[in-house]
Amino acid sequence: MPDSLDEHLNGEMQRQDVLALKKILRDREMDFIKIQEAQQAAEDELEDAYKEIDALKQHLNDVEIQAEEAIFDLNEVESAKTRLTSKLYDLQEEMDLNEISVFKDDRLHVSDKPVEINLDGESTRKKFFVGLFLGVLITLIGFEIIFLINGENEILTRLTQIFNIDFSELSLPSWKVDEPSIQDH
Repeated sequence: MPDSLDEHLNGEMQRQDVLALKKILRDREMDFIKIQEAQQAAEDELEDAYKEIDALKQHLNDVEIQAEEAIFDLNEVESAKTRLTSKLYDLQEEMDLNEISVFKDDRLHVSDKPVEINLDGESTRKKFFVGLFLGVLITLIGFEIIFLINGENEILTRLTQIFNIDFSELSLPSWKVDEPSIQDH
């Protein structure tokens, strides 16, 4: 019987070894499945990244085309600006030449006569006061017309109302003028 016990123990050990190997195999299969899932996820991410790269390449291509068109348009604008600036300078030169030729008449001719300056103080002072008086008179007449057109009082009455001046309190001197009589002659 010892042989059968040894055989039995030997068989039990083999069975436990087989069970342990099966467990290891199942664990390895589970690890393999997880690795396959991770690989599939990585492949999906890689495929998404390639799609995104393709979309970015297409967008970059579109942006490059737009940039080339913008550069072309900018060059056109700069060319037009240069032509316009040139035309403006030409037009300005032409206008300057026309102005110079328009003023080439006797008005710019230098006279040999000296300019007379009146150094007489009395005459100058008299002209100043006459001008000042006429200016004030014309201004007052203008204001009077404006006041009359607007339907307001005459200017002196309006000014006395503005400054609250009462002329009734003023007493003006009365001058008596002797009238010549017929008998005196």
